[in-house]
Amino acid sequence: MLLSLLFAGVTFAADLEQGWYLADSGRGEEGVRIAAQALALDPDDLDAHRLYIWSLVRTVRDGPPIEAQYRSWVDREPDSVTARVALATLLPWRHEGKGPWCQELAALVDPLPADENARFLALRARYEAGRHCEFQQVTDRQVIIALSGATAQARGYGLQLRFLNEPVDAGLVADLAAFYAERPRELRYAAALWGVEPEGPQLDQARADAIDAARKALGSDDPVQVHAALYVFRAAEDVTGVAAAAKRCTELDPGWKGPRQSGSIQAQWAQRKTDPWSPLQARIDRARRKAIAGVAVRELEALEDRVPEAGLTRAYYQEALGMALERAGKPKRALKAYYEGWQAEPANGSMANTYAYTAASQQRDLGAALEAINTALIEVTAYDPQSDPSIDGYDAWMDKMAHLTAARLDTRAWINHLLGHHAAAAADLRRVLLVSREQEPVFHLHLGLVYAELGLAGPALEHLGRGLAMGPSDEPELELQAREAAERLFTAQRWAPGGLDAWLATRLPDSFHGGESLPPDHLNVGMAFPDLTIQVDGEDHTLSDFGGVRVIDIWASTCDACLDTLDPLNDLADAYESKGVQFFLLSVDDRPWMSDSFWQDAPPREYHIAWAGRDALEELEVPGMSTVFVIDGDGIILGCLPRFRGADDSRLARKLEQALSPPAADE
Repeated sequence: MLLSLLFAGVTFAADLEQGWYLADSGRGEEGVRIAAQALALDPDDLDAHRLYIWSLVRTVRDGPPIEAQYRSWVDREPDSVTARVALATLLPWRHEGKGPWCQELAALVDPLPADENARFLALRARYEAGRHCEFQQVTDRQVIIALSGATAQARGYGLQLRFLNEPVDAGLVADLAAFYAERPRELRYAAALWGVEPEGPQLDQARADAIDAARKALGSDDPVQVHAALYVFRAAEDVTGVAAAAKRCTELDPGWKGPRQSGSIQAQWAQRKTDPWSPLQARIDRARRKAIAGVAVRELEALEDRVPEAGLTRAYYQEALGMALERAGKPKRALKAYYEGWQAEPANGSMANTYAYTAASQQRDLGAALEAINTALIEVTAYDPQSDPSIDGYDAWMDKMAHLTAARLDTRAWINHLLGHHAAAAADLRRVLLVSREQEPVFHLHLGLVYAELGLAGPALEHLGRGLAMGPSDEPELELQAREAAERLFTAQRWAPGGLDAWLATRLPDSFHGGESLPPDHLNVGMAFPDLTIQVDGEDHTLSDFGGVRVIDIWASTCDACLDTLDPLNDLADAYESKGVQFFLLSVDDRPWMSDSFWQDAPPREYHIAWAGRDALEELEVPGMSTVFVIDGDGIILGCLPRFRGADDSRLARKLEQALSPPAADE
């Protein structure tokens, strides 16, 4: 249906609010079209540029070309205020983490424009970049609030900055109520009220007013108002309101596809930095991130009655509970939790995959697991650029989906293998190796074991050899099973002067060599480890304050794979304390309180629990979480162990013995 029929009487080229609504409700190309029409009439319309950029970067996912376009414009017209502010607006939407773009943005908005709206948008770009860059956010916030009269958008944004950063008082409550009445299309700003602390009567009143305004919007014939109200109902966990708003939106606008959100549980929760996060969701997250599994289970179970019976929040809750139960050594209950999470969001491929993978690992409920993984595979067949905030265009989406498809096909193949359907398993695994953009040892190990069941000894040995040669996977029991099978096949099929291990050394896939003669555990060896500023027991230190041989484990409280390393590292720290080795569990969480919350109620540990922040992760350029460094007294890296696995990984103990051994006589 033509949009001119859908919204009769609206001049789309000038109605940017309509464009924002369309882009945010599943029609990014329409948002682009409306903005482009407005820019054809007035190329200096910064509000239209903002919609144009946002629609292309965030919904159409065409970030690289649009950034190149605006950079070219600034290069051609370096004195154009519109070009400079537009590019400054774009940069925080395109870049994560501190980088050269921070200095570029600062230069683009210096000096600040004289025009009030241009000044507001320039300051907003710099303020929003402040979560990564070292800008004076407090000063910028004060100026933005002072400019709240520039436009309706500036007014809503200024009010939001006030209640997010100042105590909610009677004056602010009155200003918010007046804003809802005058600008019902901008009601979405009020959703952030459910992420405000501390609680109090004035905040309760502000939230009640927002709910009343949202309910009033349900009676409007304007889908933009109803869509804005939906954000309030979602933030307030008002299930009845959400259902009513969604129904009303589809009645008014058959093309409505719901608010912009991601396709998987993890990706949707990754939006919490930009989308309001309710106190209940925050409590679930805090509960799941506890060092002691029993504490996590207890705190999560105490929230059970507050969680809606179905939907994303229930699915995330069940996933968090399942993870805590697994850590607590209760696999059957964990599997049940994952199953209930899948049932809470049956079409959610991420939750279906979590349940199927866990069922396959436990070799339970294989029939239901096969149904779940088939559901998960359906999800990856349709182009969805919003499935991950980091995706930037179709090519990036294809790369992610290739690996996701491979991982889920691998899970289905292993379930079929466990069910005795070895031919079907082999067919899926052959597709896995062709589809995947990344080499994974587990893919080869699975195919080798399946071929062995089919009596294909040569191909079985070849894939088992490649998988074992690629180094540690995340499944030690699978590696043991694969090695036993490889030893049997090697004895009958191959010969090497050093036995199986010598033969395995020749099987490493070409992509793992990459022109680098050193194996992965020699990454950065011989280089100086950065003398990071860290917090230990609430006090600032530098790493050089602690002498001798040091072990540094890079982790985060949100890293699930890191959990298995905590106890083994503690045991090693205890064993090597008498030899003068100091262990550091170095958190790269965004904030220190995230690490502190994780360790709440945990018994004392033998290692130093330290925090360095997200910037340290970027400075270290580690290949991923759970990377362990061994450095000497001068801070020189003696070993770098990616994907450290804890109790089943002997690399760290070997590296420490080498570091502590006296030098040979001829050295």
